[in-house]
Amino acid sequence: MHEAILFDDHPGPDLRQQVVLAANGALTRSQSPEQGSGLRAEVCDAPVGGDDAARIEVDTGTADPDQGALRGAVDRPIRVFRKNFVTASGPPGRRSTRSSSSQETIMMPHPRTSSPARNLARRRLGRVIALGLALAASAAEQAAADEWPTAAPEDAGLAADLGDRLDAVLATPFGDGLHAVVLIRDGALVYEWYGRGVDEIYGRRKDGVVFGPQSLHDQRSITKSVVGIVYGIALGDGTVPAPEAAVLAAFPEYADLAADPARAAITLDDVLAMTTGAEWDEDLPYNDPKNSEIAMNRAPDSVRFALERPLVATPGAAWTYNGGTTTIAAALIARGNGGDLADYVRARLFEPLGIDRFEWISDYYGQPHAASGLRLRPRDVARIGQLVVDRGAWRGRQIVPASWIEQATSRQAEAQFGCGYGYQWWLCPLGSGLRLIEAAGWGGQELLILPDERIVLVVNAGLYGDREAYQRAFKLLEETILPAIEQP
Repeated sequence: MHEAILFDDHPGPDLRQQVVLAANGALTRSQSPEQGSGLRAEVCDAPVGGDDAARIEVDTGTADPDQGALRGAVDRPIRVFRKNFVTASGPPGRRSTRSSSSQETIMMPHPRTSSPARNLARRRLGRVIALGLALAASAAEQAAADEWPTAAPEDAGLAADLGDRLDAVLATPFGDGLHAVVLIRDGALVYEWYGRGVDEIYGRRKDGVVFGPQSLHDQRSITKSVVGIVYGIALGDGTVPAPEAAVLAAFPEYADLAADPARAAITLDDVLAMTTGAEWDEDLPYNDPKNSEIAMNRAPDSVRFALERPLVATPGAAWTYNGGTTTIAAALIARGNGGDLADYVRARLFEPLGIDRFEWISDYYGQPHAASGLRLRPRDVARIGQLVVDRGAWRGRQIVPASWIEQATSRQAEAQFGCGYGYQWWLCPLGSGLRLIEAAGWGGQELLILPDERIVLVVNAGLYGDREAYQRAFKLLEETILPAIEQP
């Protein structure tokens, strides 16, 4: 296992940058020179033979390039460069196909703010804003888990030329900005397509990206729907309150908020269905600090921030899109299961589904962005869709209680765009009258599930800033895929 966690303290004469490298149980540290605003780390492919040690090279831009060099007992070299963006990853320009388990960490620039009240460990955690986790599995198990059964369109009850039709559509300007399309029917991979172009990792631009089956992609608010599913797993485990419970009863540390009778009446049902009645505005651009989710992500206590918003409606009476509700639900999952949300999701959802690689962008204080931080491969997003189709089961194993899948994907509130809303899932009508369950993320990230037709469609895109981006996936579904269904 390779892990690179890099910390960047504040600029000034006492600036220290520590590189912590854990490999094969060994932990080594080194201080780098007093300059720079970030690091970029690359795990290189060339092995280090015998007892030789890997070398960390810090390119400081100074006359002494060896200053800050680190030696540690690892089996491949890791190079670290000062940049404004930090990533530990496989060889640049090559899609990862490693079968051994690996761990990746991504960090991005953070505000130059500090608080004397925060201890050093908290400040360091705050610099790590993405955590990639790898699952412990053998090479054979991982290879088997990554494979979807495949089927020709005609064998899945679809027109034989569906692939040609989709290729033709995606070759037009319609496909500009799209990065991946994955189509599943009856549990088999029928079609997949990958593009290239500009992307973002939680707002950080990446040019010239070539996407493929192993490419992790921002899923943005599809993360909310994942949290909605995981809440049901935790409820089955008896580690989170039931939907009818008062939410503030689960947070005794916020007794001052519970003293307000109106706020004390908010239930977990209101939280999961986004009907808390709280003031919340995500219509502002996501680079605007006044956007409620951005303000929450920058708050020292994101849960309190979400819980203490002024109430503008009676809880349960009105729906407002609110990423703070996901943060609250995720906090309950974490505190009921050892304190680590990502670890619980890995163990109880991703590992059973065979998802062996993901990243979860975190806030300045080390807490995963529960509302929008997951990065997954498109094929793995499709696994989550298939899980919903099969009422919480995956290849014969019940992972999520079937009753929770039914409840979470049933209409709990009236939302916008003529859609209903379940527990962190969209329920939008199709012109055909078919039932649709949707998880949607900023920039054109879409997971569309038609349980009656056993269809799962995943679309990833780089259309950040385009509020109509979701229409691309719907057009593909309604204008190309649904007309290709062969009637018995």
